[in-house]
Amino acid sequence: MTAVPFPQGSPTPHPVVMLQDDPNNPAEDRVSVVVCQTDKKPGKPTKAWQVRVGAAEGFDHDTIVDGRWVFCLKRSTVVAGTFITTLDAIAMRKVDTAVVAGLQLGSGSASATVQVPAPPTP
Repeated sequence: MTAVPFPQGSPTPHPVVMLQDDPNNPAEDRVSVVVCQTDKKPGKPTKAWQVRVGAAEGFDHDTIVDGRWVFCLKRSTVVAGTFITTLDAIAMRKVDTAVVAGLQLGSGSASATVQVPAPPTP
């Protein structure tokens, strides 16, 4: 897990969790990550797409890993970020579950809407 200047242009780096990475395969230019944010509601139950991590996992404060925020970033950006910690297998299984819930991958939906987003308003 590293802190990177994300979203683009953000003056404050946000921690990201790498979902897949093969450090021995530098040919892979991009890696999938989920974004983390400060837990602004400590003590409140998490949603199915959230994982609360904290000091036990190597953070300075309670942090939420949000399974809805999956992005691909350049490997060089992630690797150049400030290393925070390595999540153990138990925490990563929770992150896996949160991503499935956040992206509604296990919903069993038989249909999906596909559309082209509207261009940005000038």
